[in-house]
This record gives sequence, structure tokens and C-alpha cells, in this order.
Amino acid sequence: MRLQRVLSLVGMPGSGKTAFARAIGERWGFAMTDLDELVESQCGTSLGSLSSLYGERQFRALERFCLLNVLSGSPVVLSTGGGTPAHFDNMNHLLGSSAVIYIERNTDWVSRQLVVRPRAFLDHDLSPGDLTAKLFANRQGQYARAHLTLHADCPDHKRLDAVEEFCRKFAIIAD
Repeated sequence: MRLQRVLSLVGMPGSGKTAFARAIGERWGFAMTDLDELVESQCGTSLGSLSSLYGERQFRALERFCLLNVLSGSPVVLSTGGGTPAHFDNMNHLLGSSAVIYIERNTDWVSRQLVVRPRAFLDHDLSPGDLTAKLFANRQGQYARAHLTLHADCPDHKRLDAVEEFCRKFAIIAD
């Protein structure tokens, strides 16, 4: 099976985008790219270091540069950063150049993930619950524009089947 265009996963931090992107790649042998990891490799430093060295605005510009390069390259399964769709006109580029899947996860889960694995560029002065509510309010409008929404609580095999059906219907994969 061949991927015909980029397949992008969007969603809140800690929603499972990267793990599910890997599952898609493993199931069909597609290349997978994690946008945060790509930014880190291009800059030679971690997101945390980028945060303290340059701030969020510069990071988002670097992220956008990497995103546009991925979208104009060979088809891959792309796991975006949680904030990627909410900055600049990134969501328009994602929708125009890829098939976009929103990985929806309940806010209680996301709040727990933010405690277990804090993220760079997030307001750590807020409680995890308040931070999650703020992020969700700011980003949900962009996430809702995705071509397909999958709930992360659904078992992987059912989500993978839904992705395959979606991709076949819209000629995103070919035999």
C-alpha cells in the first residue's frame, strides 16, 4: 500500500497523536514524522531549550518552516504539535496539503498528561485543569476543521480501520 499524500494528526498535547501516527505507519509501512522531533533535530536542541533561548514566537516560526517543508515533500504520516494548527495559517496549510485527522481526547486525560509530562511553551502558572481548559478553548475551533475526528478512547484497531476506510474513500492510500 502507498500513501498518496501527507496524513496529518492534530489534537491536544498528550492526546496520543504520536503513538497513533506510529501505529498507522507500522500497520501499512508508511514513514512517520513527529513535527516536534523534526524541529528539535533541525535546531539541534530540545523544545525546552528552544523555549528558554528563543521564546514561543520564534519556536512557532521554526515549527511553521518545518511544517511547510513536510507538507511539500514526500507523503508521510505527520504528528503535529498540539499548538501547530492554532498558529499562523498552519491549519489552512494542513487542510490544503494533507488529510487531517483530529485525535480527540477528554480533557481530564489531557490534564493528567500535562502533569506527568510537562510541555514547553505552556503556562505552568495555571493548574493542569485550568491550562487544559484554556488550551482547548483556544484550539478547538481549529481542531474541529479536520477532515476526520477519532476519539482516542476507541481501541487502536477500530481507529486504524476507520483511518483505512477514510483513506480509501478519498484516495489517500493506493494498493
